[in-house]
Amino acid sequence: MELRKATVEDIESILKLHAKYQIDSVAENDKKDGFVTTEFSNQQLIDLIEKE
Repeated sequence: MELRKATVEDIESILKLHAKYQIDSVAENDKKDGFVTTEFSNQQLIDLIEKE
């Protein structure tokens, strides 16, 4: 596994992965394993990537 900081080019993949684990996308019986509740827009991710 390779870890690196995200780039703007990663945003589409980040949003797809994020949506997969968004609370509205996770089945009730799988919620015990965790989920995310915060949504991000493209612009929010660009800002985070560029400022961090």
